[in-house]
Amino acid sequence: MIELNRILGADYFIFYNISSDRNIKRILHHYKAQGLGEIIQWDLPRKVTFLDWFLNFFNKEKIHYHGQIAAINDCMYRNKGVSRFVVNQDLDEFIIPREHESWSELISHLPSDSSSFVFRSTIFRKDWSETRNTISFGEDSKDALKFGSITILKQFREKRIFPFDQRSKYIVRPECIISSDIHYITEHKAEKSCGNYKVPESLALVHHYRNVLSYLAPSLLIKDDRINIFKSRLLKRLHNKWDLLMN
Repeated sequence: MIELNRILGADYFIFYNISSDRNIKRILHHYKAQGLGEIIQWDLPRKVTFLDWFLNFFNKEKIHYHGQIAAINDCMYRNKGVSRFVVNQDLDEFIIPREHESWSELISHLPSDSSSFVFRSTIFRKDWSETRNTISFGEDSKDALKFGSITILKQFREKRIFPFDQRSKYIVRPECIISSDIHYITEHKAEKSCGNYKVPESLALVHHYRNVLSYLAPSLLIKDDRINIFKSRLLKRLHNKWDLLMN
């Protein structure tokens, strides 16, 4: 996840950690020690109590999915005046340009009066059994299997591309954002340079690698090997990190 995003243009990562095992902690602290990220222990309560003024009694509400929306907005405000752009995506998602090789190159071809760029999403199902048929079995494929690089191993996706605001993810200029949701920006500053742009799927897609565990007819699949333009660089980085962390 981290190395592919670095290839795409990420310079710094903020990890909101609810819980993680020893190996994950070791990896996160490795990137922190390199000055590439910070770890925020995200220990929000499962429920909050508030006074309902209309009904005049205390009520308890669950915090939505570990406070995900709070984490997104926390990240946005931490980066105002610090980062030129903030990328919002999950650990199993990657915003992949279709005609360019980095996010910055892609954004340079998008409207300059926009401050948020929203991308449509599609699913690469991890539970499909085609893994060993998507790549030729040379050294590259052996390495991809060794490192568990699901982005290289899974190259068939659903033909379905979700509409904007449904599973979408985004890249934003944080100084223009007032509040954000998981899949879209809820409020921009009222400035001409703070517009919202919906990026055509011909220019970029969110690749979402996940288990679905439901039948999908082969006719609804499509081969998508766009990730291969990053393959050699990604495997080289994974090799280096593997050797470093194993030693």
